[in-house]
Amino acid sequence: MKFFNPFNTWLIAIMLVAYAVLSAALGFKYPEYNHISLYFIPFFVVALTIVAHHFLIKFASSKDPRDMINTIMAATGSKLLLYLILIVIYAFNWPAYSKPFLFVFFGMYIICTIIEIRALLKFMNKGK
Repeated sequence: MKFFNPFNTWLIAIMLVAYAVLSAALGFKYPEYNHISLYFIPFFVVALTIVAHHFLIKFASSKDPRDMINTIMAATGSKLLLYLILIVIYAFNWPAYSKPFLFVFFGMYIICTIIEIRALLKFMNKGK
């Protein structure tokens, strides 16, 4: 699987747009919420989504549909556990910035999840 496929390209483009929006919003509109760690959120969410998607596509070519379902459940559970660990660590280390962190994090999570689901559905329907 090559790195610059349409799925990865979309996610990287969205990450760059998220950086631009974050820079503009936090730099000009809400400078009191500007914290360097907020800029790592899009990178972390996009990187974890790309890795999980790579494994999902790799196991999607299996003949047994149970393998795909098990892989989706394992990838989703692993991602959610890692996200939960990140949220807890962030909330304990920087409680003053937890509200903007949650907005940025869940915004990126929803966008990446929508793109990932669309890509998986396209991939699964391609064989029909």
